[in-house]
Amino acid sequence: MAQFELDGVTYTYYPFKEIKKNIDAYIPELIPYEKSGYIDIGAAFDIETTSYWSDKYEANRATMYHWQFALNDLVIVGTEWDEFIKFIAILNKKCKKSKARLLVLVQNFSFEFSFIKGLFQWRKDKKGNYEIFAKDVRNIIYAITGNIEFRDTLALTNMGLDKYQKNFNLSVGKLKGDLDYDLKRVGGKHPTPLTDKERAYCINDVLVLTEFYHKYLKPEFLANNKKIPLTSTGIVRAEVKEEFYKMPKDEQRTWKNKIKNAMPDRTLYLLWRTYLFRGGWTHANILACNELVDSPFSSNDAKSMHPSQMFNHNFSYKYLRCNPSAFREIVEEARDESYGFFGLFTFYNIKAKTPHSLESKNKLVDYTRDAIFDNGRLVRSARITVMLCQIDWFLYERLYTWDNVDVEYVYQSYMKKLPDYLLKPLAHYFYLKETSTDVVERNNNKRKVNSCFGMCATGLTEADLEFDPETLTFVPSDETKTYNELIRNLILLPQWAIEIAAYSRAQLCDGILACGSNGSGVDAIYYDTDSVKTNHPEKYQGWFEDYNKKLMERNSKINTFGYDPKVFERVGCWELEYYGDRYKVLGAKRYLVEHDGKIQCTVAGMVKGTLEEYCQENELNIWDQFSDDLTLTPKYSKKKTTVYWDEPFEDELTDYLGNKEPISEQSCCAIIPIPFHMSMDEYFIELIANRKEERKREVYKGVL
Repeated sequence: MAQFELDGVTYTYYPFKEIKKNIDAYIPELIPYEKSGYIDIGAAFDIETTSYWSDKYEANRATMYHWQFALNDLVIVGTEWDEFIKFIAILNKKCKKSKARLLVLVQNFSFEFSFIKGLFQWRKDKKGNYEIFAKDVRNIIYAITGNIEFRDTLALTNMGLDKYQKNFNLSVGKLKGDLDYDLKRVGGKHPTPLTDKERAYCINDVLVLTEFYHKYLKPEFLANNKKIPLTSTGIVRAEVKEEFYKMPKDEQRTWKNKIKNAMPDRTLYLLWRTYLFRGGWTHANILACNELVDSPFSSNDAKSMHPSQMFNHNFSYKYLRCNPSAFREIVEEARDESYGFFGLFTFYNIKAKTPHSLESKNKLVDYTRDAIFDNGRLVRSARITVMLCQIDWFLYERLYTWDNVDVEYVYQSYMKKLPDYLLKPLAHYFYLKETSTDVVERNNNKRKVNSCFGMCATGLTEADLEFDPETLTFVPSDETKTYNELIRNLILLPQWAIEIAAYSRAQLCDGILACGSNGSGVDAIYYDTDSVKTNHPEKYQGWFEDYNKKLMERNSKINTFGYDPKVFERVGCWELEYYGDRYKVLGAKRYLVEHDGKIQCTVAGMVKGTLEEYCQENELNIWDQFSDDLTLTPKYSKKKTTVYWDEPFEDELTDYLGNKEPISEQSCCAIIPIPFHMSMDEYFIELIANRKEERKREVYKGVL
C-alpha cells in the first residue's frame, strides 16, 4: 500500500507487483447483486499512454506506461501489460466462482480497446461470435473476456468525465489540469515516476466511475431489474418500449401493423436518410460576416424546441404515391397539417430572397455548375433537384424564389399526433426536468428529453461488425438482417424525426425573418438550431413576447397525461439568454461575442478556451486575432488527431528523464498534437463582399 496527501485529501493505492502474492486479501468479496447477473462492485479501468515518433518504423506509435483499476475505493496500479493480464486472470477466477459478471466501466473504451484487444481471449456466444459490440470499427461499446465485461461509459452518458461530478452528484470529480502529454514516459520494469499530482489525477479518473456505478447505474437500472443500456438513447428506447407493452395486446398489434405499413421500402428509406433528413439549421447572416460590430445585440433561445414540436404538431404516417399533376391541391391540403407529403422536385432559376440561405449543398440531389453557395448553403442556381417534405417546401416558399418547378414524384400521407406511448414518457421526463430539485434527477431527465428525438432519428443497421482476432480489426458480419426483419418490430417511424427537425427549422425561421423590416431577417446575425442572435434587440423583443403568447395558448391544449399543465406552458417559448455588447462572425460555428464582461469564442474544431488563453498569454487583441487566417500551433491549439496501429510491434523509447525502456505492444492508438487553422474560402470572402454591395443597392431601392 502507498499513500500521499494532496490539497488536504489522502490518496491510497496498491501497486500490483507488491500485492500480487497476497492479492486475495485485498480484493473485496464478489457477491452478485440480486438477479442482475452482475457483481455488486463498482469497477473501473483506465490507462495512461505516451505517443511518440518511432524512428524504427518511421511512423507514430504509442505505449502504455501506467494502468489503474478500481474496485469500489480500492485502486490497484501497474506499469506493465503482463501485470494487468495476471490481475484480470485472478479477477476472472473469482468472478467465475460467484457465477456473475464483473462490469468494468471505461470512459471512452474505444481508446483502451485499441491497446488491449490483442491481450485477451475474448468470449464467444453460442453462435461462435465474439462478444464484442462495435458501432463502427473505432467505436467499441463493450467487450467480454471470461466473466469480465468492459463497458464504455461515454456512449451511455454522452459527456466527458469532468461533468460526472455535477450531473450525478458525486463526491469525487475529475481533477483539473492534465498529465503533460508532451513529456515522453515509459512503463515496464523501470517506469517513469509520477508526481503526487499526476498520480492523484490517475486515481480520480477511476474513482469517479466506481462512484458513478453506485450513485446512478445500480439504483437506476439494476435495482429496478432493468438492463443497463449501451447508449444514452438506449435508456429512453427501453422505457418507451416498456410503455408500449403496457397497452392491451390488440392495441399493440394494431400499432405494430400501422408502423410496419407506414415504413417505406428499403430504397426509399435509404433515400430519406441521405436526402430528406436534415438536422438543425446553423448559419450566419452573410451581411454580418467578417467584421467587428460594436453594437448591442441579444441572444434568444427556444426552450426545449424539439419536444415542443413533438407535443404540438401532427406527423405523417403511411404515404401513398400521387399523381404529380395534383401537386397544387396536395400543397394546400398540407397547410393545416391534415396531410403531409414528400417528393422529388427540380427548381429552375432558384434564388434566396433574404441574406439567409437554407438548403445545404450536401442535401441537393443535383445542381448546375453555376450554383452559388454561402458557406455551404444554397444562394442561387439555374437548376437544382432536391427531396423535400411539406415543412421544408413551405420554408422554400418563405426563403427562395424560382421561375418554375417540376414535380418528379410526390407521396402524400395523413397526419396525426404522435402515439401516447412516445408522448407520455416525454411528458414525464419534461415534467421531472422542470420540477425536480435533485440535480441528478433533473440532469438525467434533461438528457432523456433530448433522447426522445435522437431515438426517432437513429438509423437501421443491416450488418453488425465482427471482431477478427487474427488481424485485430473488425469486418462486416456474415449474419446480416434483411430490411423486412429490421422493421418487423419497430414502434417508431423515421418520418417523425424528419418532421420534428423540420418543424424546429420552421420555428427558427419565424424568429430569423421577424428580425428585419418586410420579413427580411436582415438583423438576425447568427442562429443555431434553437437560438437566434439579433441586432437592435429593442425592436424585436415585442415580437418574441407576442410569439410566446400565441404558443402558450397552443401549449394549453397539450395532453400532459395528468401532469400539471402550468409546467408545460412555456415549452418551445423564446427566452432571452443574454444581451451582448459586440460580436464578430466568420460563418457557421465561427463567432466571437462579448456579454456580461466576458468574451466567448465558439469555433467548430477548436478546443474551447484555447484562443482566449493564447491571446492572454501573448498579450494579443482577441478581436484582431479572430480572423480568416487564424492559426494556433499545437502548443496552443490543444487539438489532437489519432493514429491507429493494429499489429504487434517492439521498440525502444527514452523518457524525458533519459531512461531507456523496451516497448512491446499488440496494437495501439497514438494521439498526436496538431495545429488548428481556421481559413475562409476565398470564394466565400468574395461572396460576402458582393452580398454587402447588393444590400447597399437594395437599401437604396427601399427593398430592405
